[in-house]
Amino acid sequence: MEADQIFRNNVEAICLVILDTILPDESGLDTCKRLKEIRSDVKVLHTSGLGKTQNGEDLECGCDEFLPKPFRMKELSDSLVDLALNT
Repeated sequence: MEADQIFRNNVEAICLVILDTILPDESGLDTCKRLKEIRSDVKVLHTSGLGKTQNGEDLECGCDEFLPKPFRMKELSDSLVDLALNT
């Protein structure tokens, strides 16, 4: 919920959100969907150690990239470059 409020307060300044699939208050899937409803062109990078599913649900929330955990800084950097090039 805190991320949602920060995003709403800075919607024009934020161009990328990195979300874990499991968050304290709700699922990253729900957060991703809500952020995309607020601003459809925001890039969302999902990261998870559970693979591309959560509770049997695919990551069909509109995320732009998925990065499995654990990852190295080079992999994160490559994902961010990919997202920047696909704008």
